[in-house]
This record gives sequence, structure tokens and C-alpha cells, in this order.
Amino acid sequence: MKNWFRFLICLSLITPVVPVDLSGAPKQSQKKSKKKQTPAQRKKEAERKKQMAERAAGGRKKKAQEEAREEKEKKEEEDERINLQVAEIKKDIKFASYRLDDVELELKKISTGRNVISQSIARTLSKPEKPVLAEARNKLLRIKEQVDAKQEQTREAYRILGRLKIVCGKYLESKGVPGNGKKLFEAYENALLDVKRDFGSVESTIRKMKSYQSNYARLVIPIISEFVQSGIQFSEKEEELIRKLGSL
Repeated sequence: MKNWFRFLICLSLITPVVPVDLSGAPKQSQKKSKKKQTPAQRKKEAERKKQMAERAAGGRKKKAQEEAREEKEKKEEEDERINLQVAEIKKDIKFASYRLDDVELELKKISTGRNVISQSIARTLSKPEKPVLAEARNKLLRIKEQVDAKQEQTREAYRILGRLKIVCGKYLESKGVPGNGKKLFEAYENALLDVKRDFGSVESTIRKMKSYQSNYARLVIPIISEFVQSGIQFSEKEEELIRKLGSL
């Protein structure tokens, strides 16, 4: 019995182990099954694959179209929003353009006031010199220098006004500004900032010039009175000119 048991153990050691394929049908049988497909079956299989590919392509196309449609709607909404913003800016620029005539009128008043002061001083200084009026004459000369120095500020205000007219005209025309979308909005936004800045500059100059001229007129009037008290004669036109100092 022991000998028989030893024989079985030796036999198991020398017997080779054969791997077992547990995947199902043998590979050779799978290849043979493909080879055994009929032309009709192969055609059907090809048609099935074609249909699957077409459905996949159709799905991708539909998705791309949907994305394009959403992108288009998004852009249209953005353009509409920008157009509304541009329209609001146009209103502000248009309102500013309505004020251009008033600003120009104020600048003309400034120029007229400066001429009244300058001519009044010039007429007074043209009168015969008297020792008693030497200091008064010097005062008038100093005032005239200051008035002349302020003239450049008025000229600069006129230059800015001219620029304002150009900008307002350009940005109120239907086809005055090229471009669309964000670039168009930025152009109008920058234009409005320029208009506000220039208007602020001109109006500040007007306020300063009015204040200066009012102060100069108050200084000139009593000095001219010294000339009158010293016996200096003025013509009716000169008196009319000098009286205008009181309205500055």
C-alpha cells in the first residue's frame, strides 16, 4: 500500500500542467465563426457600423449647432446691452452739445469784459500826465499787465470749445464712429470722458475770468475817479465805456 501511494506522488510530479482557457469559446473557433459569416451578414454588420457612425456624427453636429446658437444668442444679448449703453452716452453727449452755445456766449462776455477793462485803462493813460497822478498811472499799468496775462487762458478756453464742437458732432452722427460691440462702447465712453473733462475745464476758466474781471473793474473805477478829481476830462464815449466797468 505504501508503495502504491509513493507511485502516485511520483506520477503527479512528472505530469506536465496544461493551462486551461476559461474565457469561453476557443479563439480558433471565434476566428472560424468570423470567417464563416456570409456576405449578407458582413453587409449587415457594415451597415450597422455605418449607422452607428452616422448617429455619432449627427450627435456631434447637433451639439455644435446648439453651442453655436447659444453663442449667437449670447452675442446678440451683449450687443443689445452695449447698444443701450451707447444710446445713454449719446444722450449725455447730446445734452452737452446743447450747452455749447451758452458756453461760447459766456466766453464772448469774458472777451468783451476784458476789452472794456483794457480800453478804459488805455483811455485813462492817454490823458495828460500830472505828478499827482503818477502813482495812479503805475497802478493802472500793473492792472493792465495782469489783464493781458489772463488773455491766454481765454484763448485756451476757445481752443477747447472748438475741440468740444468737433467731438460732439462726430459722436452724434449716425455713422460718425466706426466699429461695433465692445470697441464701439469704449470709443463712446472715452469720448464722454473727454467731453466732461473739457467742459469742466472751460467752465472753470469762465468762473475764474469773471472773478478776475470783477476784481479788476473794482480796482480800476476808483483809480479813474482820481483822474476825474484831478481835473482830467473824459468824452461822453469814454464815460460810457468806463460806466460799463460797473457791470463786470
